[in-house]
Amino acid sequence: MEQIMQKLKLTMSTLQHLMDIRLQNYSLTRSQTEILMLIELENGIEHRLLLEKLRVTSPTLTSFLNELERRELLYRQVSETDARVRLLYLTSKGEDMAQKLRQEALEVLQEVFEDFSSQEVETLSELLDRIISKGD
Repeated sequence: MEQIMQKLKLTMSTLQHLMDIRLQNYSLTRSQTEILMLIELENGIEHRLLLEKLRVTSPTLTSFLNELERRELLYRQVSETDARVRLLYLTSKGEDMAQKLRQEALEVLQEVFEDFSSQEVETLSELLDRIISKGD
């Protein structure tokens, strides 16, 4: 089991390294990239839900959001139904950036899995889903 843990860590580290190389072109951190891509999937996501998905503290997320807002990639809006709720939206510049980042991530995965059969990719996906479900 310890060997599997080490391989999972090394796999994640390898994927992060490959993505970091591509992110240098955009002057974004991995965390900022993840935020943009999550908001792209759910434009208008609540700040609270983004916190849960990222599993970071509120001050940490606020710091990331401040920088992305400063770069005009997203904006925050108070909910019309609950003034306590902050909603996060991508600007058009943010949408363009998120699409580029999604393409970069896809290219990294295609590169990594180019020697895998479709059945191997499917099996890996199923196994990872089972691991992820343990954390829910």
